Amino acid sequence: MKRLVLVAFLLAACGDSGGLGSTTTPSTTIAPSTTTTVGATTTTTVAPTTIAPTTTTVAPTTTAAPTTTVAAGPSQVTGLAVGLGGGSLEVAVTWDPHPDADHYRVYFSELPGGDKEFVREVEPTEMVGSQVGFIDYPRNQTEGETCYVVSAVDGDGIEGPVSVEACFYS
Repeated sequence: MKRLVLVAFLLAACGDSGGLGSTTTPSTTIAPSTTTTVGATTTTTVAPTTIAPTTTTVAPTTTAAPTTTVAAGPSQVTGLAVGLGGGSLEVAVTWDPHPDADHYRVYFSELPGGDKEFVREVEPTEMVGSQVGFIDYPRNQTEGETCYVVSAVDGDGIEGPVSVEACFYS
């Protein structure tokens, strides 16, 4: 009798897991086939095929966030003082010179902690005694508190935080 030999080949394709960093590659095991002949009938039996997946994991790629450099601007103005500036209820507003100031911005309020309105810009060379400052004219309110804050502005036009508020009771 004739012996028949059956040869089986199993081809497995490798698949991509959708770009998530893992690839699975199957391994294939093929058992030998056996052939049995009974009378005129020949039966070939192939043992089951075992496929054991192999997984390769790739670490995800990380992109660092872009670095943004923000100019800090000048620090807070210190030494703000408000007092009587002379006749006609004028007010002297003075503060310590700031090393990073290209100029200063002065803001006024008639009430402590109230909304501030811009008064003017002051150059570092404007002095009242040994302090930077100016003599302000009387505001709408001629009696009561007169409150100011000052900020330093650097050469790039960046304004620092306002000073601690200083008030004068006239």
